[in-house]
Amino acid sequence: MSEHRPPAPAPDQGPAAAAAPAPDPADPFPGAPQLRLDPGGHTAAIRRTAVDAAGLWLVSGSDDKTVRVWRLAGAAAPGEGPGTLERTIRVPLGPGHLGKVYAVALSPDGERVAVGGWLGPSGEDFIYLFDRATGTLRQRIKGLPMVVLHLAFDRTGRRLAAVLGRGGLRIYGLASGGALAGASAAWSEDGRDSDYGGDAYWADFAADGRLVTSCYDGQVRLYAPPPDGPDATPRRSFWGRIKSALSGGGQGLKPTHRVRPPGGKRPFTVAFSPDGTRIAVGYTDSTTVDLLDGRTLAHLGSANTAGIGNGNLGTVAWSADGGTLFAGGRYDEGGDSPVLRWSQAGLGARGRPLRATTNTVMTLHPLPDGGLVIGASDGIFVLGSPSPGAEPEPRWSNPLAAADFRGQCHDKGIRLSATGDRVAFGYGQWGKRPALFDLGTRALTLDPSAAALADLTLPDEGRADPDPAHPGGPGCLVTDWVNNTEPKLAGRPLKLEPYEIARSLALTPPGSPGDLGFLLGTEWRLRAYTSTGRECWQQPVPGTVWALNVTRDGRYAVAGYGDGTLRWHRLTDGAEVLALYPAPSQSGDPPGTQPRWVLWTPLGHYAASAGGEDLIGWHVNRGPDQAPDFFGASRLRERFNRPDVIALVLESADPAAALRLADAARGTAPAAETGSRGITFLLPPVLRLLSHGLTVVADGTRVDCTYKADSDAAPVLRVEARLDGRPLPLLLDRRELETDGGRRVVGQLRVLAPPGPGVLSLVPFSELGAGEAVLLPIPWSGDADWRKPRLYGLTVGVGAYPPQIVQPLRFAAADADAVAAELRAQAGGLYREVQVRPLTDAAAGRTAILEGLHWLELEVGQRDVAVVFLAGHGLKDHFGAYYYLSVDGDPAAPHHSAIKGGDIAEYLRRIQGKVVLMLDTCYSGALLGDTRAALDSLPDLDRFANELADADTGVVVFSSSSGAQLSREDAAWGHGAFTCALLEAIRDGRADFSRLGFVTLAELECYLADRVKALTAGRQHPTVTKPKAVTDYRMFRVGCRSG
Repeated sequence: MSEHRPPAPAPDQGPAAAAAPAPDPADPFPGAPQLRLDPGGHTAAIRRTAVDAAGLWLVSGSDDKTVRVWRLAGAAAPGEGPGTLERTIRVPLGPGHLGKVYAVALSPDGERVAVGGWLGPSGEDFIYLFDRATGTLRQRIKGLPMVVLHLAFDRTGRRLAAVLGRGGLRIYGLASGGALAGASAAWSEDGRDSDYGGDAYWADFAADGRLVTSCYDGQVRLYAPPPDGPDATPRRSFWGRIKSALSGGGQGLKPTHRVRPPGGKRPFTVAFSPDGTRIAVGYTDSTTVDLLDGRTLAHLGSANTAGIGNGNLGTVAWSADGGTLFAGGRYDEGGDSPVLRWSQAGLGARGRPLRATTNTVMTLHPLPDGGLVIGASDGIFVLGSPSPGAEPEPRWSNPLAAADFRGQCHDKGIRLSATGDRVAFGYGQWGKRPALFDLGTRALTLDPSAAALADLTLPDEGRADPDPAHPGGPGCLVTDWVNNTEPKLAGRPLKLEPYEIARSLALTPPGSPGDLGFLLGTEWRLRAYTSTGRECWQQPVPGTVWALNVTRDGRYAVAGYGDGTLRWHRLTDGAEVLALYPAPSQSGDPPGTQPRWVLWTPLGHYAASAGGEDLIGWHVNRGPDQAPDFFGASRLRERFNRPDVIALVLESADPAAALRLADAARGTAPAAETGSRGITFLLPPVLRLLSHGLTVVADGTRVDCTYKADSDAAPVLRVEARLDGRPLPLLLDRRELETDGGRRVVGQLRVLAPPGPGVLSLVPFSELGAGEAVLLPIPWSGDADWRKPRLYGLTVGVGAYPPQIVQPLRFAAADADAVAAELRAQAGGLYREVQVRPLTDAAAGRTAILEGLHWLELEVGQRDVAVVFLAGHGLKDHFGAYYYLSVDGDPAAPHHSAIKGGDIAEYLRRIQGKVVLMLDTCYSGALLGDTRAALDSLPDLDRFANELADADTGVVVFSSSSGAQLSREDAAWGHGAFTCALLEAIRDGRADFSRLGFVTLAELECYLADRVKALTAGRQHPTVTKPKAVTDYRMFRVGCRSG
């Protein structure tokens, strides 16, 4: 169980507001791009969730300043079933707490999302209304005096209730004639009740329009339905609207009843039963669950909570038929936070607890089909009954996309090398699921060996008794710092802000700068003190400082934060110089998948694993009345993908100095603008769909789209269409409106997708590159495509390099020949025809390889599959660009003798059918051995794979190794490790985990990850990088024997 925090801080709770820099009152939503972590899931506490009436959609709001839309049921395309993230909705945000989402509501029809929280500058807050399907910001409701802590639509979707932190209740109505969806819908305040004596945390509508609210003043309030019934359109006279405008709001509301229910002093959740006869009440200061009369608030009794002796049951909900009452909260049972349930409308027997999470249950949503959505601080968990009357079972879950550093202190703390270039941590609480990251090799290793950790040290947290020999001196004894608001130094309290909770501690080694004695991590700050308790500096932080350690050379502190990042801070002033986000595995990842990661500096320069680039990106506010834009880091790859900068950060202790050193080594002049200031003029276009239509025709699905493309820096050149990552011809491409020198374009597109489901990608281009793709699932209910595809293969293996130029390889040519044979054996299985062009050793010259790529470009059709296999030496130039060394190439002059990765990418992006590239080209170790020189010479396969997997290229890339790892070959295998595992997977059928006689992309990924790791004793980890639009498909038929 996590240490409980109130569901949301209110602005008048001073310490929360002081936790980070305050927004500039003159510009609360800065226009400069802001670097943000965004791994495709929440990274901070989830405060609220909401579902639509049909149980098709779920939205979630989080402290990470995002709202996410999830599919609860149905499937639009392969890989788009329940649990799929459909959209991320972004709010205008600023520094500190500005932008944190504390409340979300989804209209009953699932079309509109209301968002509240800490969304406005000091003294004013907002509610945003978005289209669920497009993410378009439709309206900003202004004028709220406090943060919004809960939102609720009524059953018609025409009334919206908002309860505030110490601001009472507001009710908004859809204006007369306003459509439930669309730009014409306008909301205005219909009424308010400011007579609340504390934070109000919940509101719920009955079917007839009655409203109930809860407040920390101890009261539950009941409001009457609209006089004309819930379906009546809110109407006010002309003079009524004038009066409302002059008074700054709607008419005064008065509850018909108000009570202080007996179960606790802090009612949190209130919920009407489906028939409106009862109201359930949960409390944050009690495990009581009260039942009140739905019309009088008379106390009807309480659910049986005998034996529930810890935490609370603050969250309550009713089953769809009203027969079962659910409750959860901070109640802990054996390390779980179970959901309890009672029959007979809450007054019957207590059933078996439902276990899904170990953290605070924040919301509960019973579904029409008998399922249950559990919104917890640490994730979303969906249960469902496999058959009527059966016990609920897990359907899907989406935990926080963050390592959990809670409990990683004492002997479970993060471990550091002397200089901080290696850090060991746990993905799970208490250090479970251990991992090791090495900045030198840029390698993330799961479950590292004891030998790999031997020279890493735990944090020094002092001794239980004063030690005169301790570096901090006999008085440097810090106590009471674990989850405490009053840590002490030698018995004297250390001054923190009110309610600020200490979470972590690390003493500094002798000779640390500024006479530092220790560092203290809290919920809101990282603080540094001398051994006598004088504070030297403090830094605002991106989340709770759960874990903390200091390097033995006295230069850096490394902190593990609540957002799942590890960050390096200079001990001299606490400034952050480097951050690492190690992405946890996701529920849909195949077993053995190598984790993604990204390293970055505050200036935005980064290094990333294959598939890890867009774990971060640039958030760009467009003012308070327009939805922000977000650009994944890959959109600015050419400028900011700088592993050479990352390698120099710890040495220089200054990201700007590291950039200067790296630029000097490249021989390039420093950029005129660094960081976010110069980014605006580098951003590619943004595409938004205004409308689209799908029409099933004889030969597939016709898609008609109207779009709007905007570019800040350069004219929009074109919009490309791709299906499952592959090019799709445009049948219609017409610009209806073009303004601002071509930087604002409205146009129409038409494409024809072949029979079958898929994902359509629309990608805008300017001279600055490709923008973010807009993805549109294409469903298909017709017959399967009867036409079998053709398989084309280009297999290249070079081992017979001139020994006077580069070290030959033993098995590269044999690898290419063996793969070619297995591809030929696929004829008559999944493929009606197979054509393979092998090029090995003397035949694999630069011209022959380029001609082979051109052959694929000409021959591969839209329904076909192309496999390109490259084995041999890979190189990089001083800019980090990838080259494949052909047999006639010269590693001393790759620009004109080797094959540039950019040329390979350009050929592959023009191929019409599906493309799979297999790279086994990290054999520098054969020339230089396992030395630093070998590692420095390795090509950056991660970067090359990320380039190829972009939406505008659309290639699936299998890489033989990750980071700066060497590829291995061995006479015992007769092949390289990667090819050995690949042949086993296809020829021997070892990757056919489903036992259906086929190997899919996902199965191949899973088998290669495990098998290569086993063959190389953990020294080599293959990776797979896929475009977002590519779903799993069958690649090979097993049991086909090559001649």
